[in-house]
Amino acid sequence: MGGEVQLQAGLTLIELMVVIAMVAIVLAIGIPEYQNFTRSNTLLAELHTLKGDIALARSEAATTGSNVVICPSTNPTSANPSCSGNNEWNTGWIILAASSANSCTAGTGTPFKIQEALASKNTVVFSPSGTTATTTSLCFNRNGLPATTTANGMFVFNTSDNNADDRLCLAINGTGHMNILANGQSGCN
Repeated sequence: MGGEVQLQAGLTLIELMVVIAMVAIVLAIGIPEYQNFTRSNTLLAELHTLKGDIALARSEAATTGSNVVICPSTNPTSANPSCSGNNEWNTGWIILAASSANSCTAGTGTPFKIQEALASKNTVVFSPSGTTATTTSLCFNRNGLPATTTANGMFVFNTSDNNADDRLCLAINGTGHMNILANGQSGCN
């Protein structure tokens, strides 16, 4: 028998060690790739959630016939959620009726929808452009269009480790059209 140890399943000890080494190599390569895959998919899912909620705000404005505001909130799940006034949307956001028909100030009351803070610890920052450089929320009128130019800018989505290769952006123009961009495309930096 040549001195080889035969195992129950018919494999020699050397063959078993080769199989274990191959599994270790596959896991060493596969686990980090799987983590990157899930991190990228989580970021994309969060982007699509915000995109859908912006579309919902537009729809609610057209349905109710009055201005509707979607804004970042640091207390979206409280009894009286409010807009935070900053550009960080990863803390959560709310969709509310405006305080009056022609206003873009968020009113009080029950929101149409709330989004809790992102559990992933990814960041979402809105960078307004043009004349809306201080805008922190989006406002849609009774026609479902942006009220004035409050919707012009870009949401930048970063993973918790701020890996530029994973960065995604949601650009929104003055007519409310949204476009998903990858890092390096059309100002998504």
